[in-house]
Amino acid sequence: MCREESAELDAAVSHALEAANAAGFAAPSIELGGATVLAADDSGLEALRAALPQVTRGRVRFPLVLPGHSAFHTPLMAPMARCLDNTPAFSPPSVPMVDGSGRVWPVGDECDTAALRQYTIDEQVVTPYRFARSIEVRHANSPAHI
Repeated sequence: MCREESAELDAAVSHALEAANAAGFAAPSIELGGATVLAADDSGLEALRAALPQVTRGRVRFPLVLPGHSAFHTPLMAPMARCLDNTPAFSPPSVPMVDGSGRVWPVGDECDTAALRQYTIDEQVVTPYRFARSIEVRHANSPAHI
């Protein structure tokens, strides 16, 4: 994905987030490397829709609302993260994984499954998922290391 840098558009998104947080809650949810998915409560969503500029890329008009996205990867999910505290212990992955913060989770006994579990039921639930970061780390490491 290629991103055209736009200081004007970045400023508009920052302004929209400020307006949304004055009305309710809004925050980045998923960073895709060229596009960002925002999450908001109902009041924040209305403020975002009012404040964000209309942009068309191909046949897609932004901003758009992703059905069912909710507040994933934001602090609004903290109550859900607490509900996951009783999640059973994890088994080591059978294939290497790279998470959204760029950590590589190895296979087998090399994997700290307690740390993987904690990341999965806490950090991944309440902080933005940086998909682009996981791809960057994957490509920066040889397959032998991942």
